[in-house]
Amino acid sequence: MKTIVHPKYQYLSGLIEKIANEKIPATHIFCDHRNIVQKIEEKGETLVVKKYKHPTWVNTLVYSFFRKSKAQRAYEFALKLKEMHIETPDPVAYVEIKKYGLFHTGYFISKYIDYLPLSTIDTYPENQRQEVLQAFASFTVSLHKKGIMHRDYSTSNIMFRKENNEYHFALIDINRMRFKKMYPINCIQNFRRLGLSLNTQLYAICQYAQLRHWNGELTFAAVLIHRNLINSLGKSKTLLKKWIKKIPYKKHLHS
Repeated sequence: MKTIVHPKYQYLSGLIEKIANEKIPATHIFCDHRNIVQKIEEKGETLVVKKYKHPTWVNTLVYSFFRKSKAQRAYEFALKLKEMHIETPDPVAYVEIKKYGLFHTGYFISKYIDYLPLSTIDTYPENQRQEVLQAFASFTVSLHKKGIMHRDYSTSNIMFRKENNEYHFALIDINRMRFKKMYPINCIQNFRRLGLSLNTQLYAICQYAQLRHWNGELTFAAVLIHRNLINSLGKSKTLLKKWIKKIPYKKHLHS
């Protein structure tokens, strides 16, 4: 077992030990699907515990010997984002549990932030929605200029709040990040998972393009083309997997 606790939160080591032993005193469950995300209260702190889905046998080997686990990446990327002055929940700790010497389960523990997901803006009046989107476009430009690419840049992973007439944004679910020079094609790729309604997304991307001194309509068209291409490739991959499963391996092996 591997347990790393941020020096700032050493007083929560007892709680982290309970989590490592899979005794989580959850007060609320945000998600119980592929991963399990829970909120807990401890010593005056409100925390979020993310338990990652048990990996496939291939990824079990990968995380055991070749690559950092999702939990470790989330923790280290949070520290890096903080250094780059990008908001994300404070990283508290991460835990890796091994069985028979191989990676088995990962946990990432962070502070809870009382922000709203960007997905809520489609319910806002138009003038307020445009205010948020203008601020969001500026935030995204700052990410790209700093060489930050969130590979799951979607409305559920982009959080925001308004304070003193200013909008603040924060990133969550950050185990899939890249830090590199962002060329225009990379910036366009980054919008494909956004998940806003078409008109809302058009406005957001045009605001982004304006800040970059790009053509808004061409930028939006490029995003749609890229998204449709990726979706088509994804469908082809799914069909290929289904076709492969239908191959009668056993029949050939025993013939």
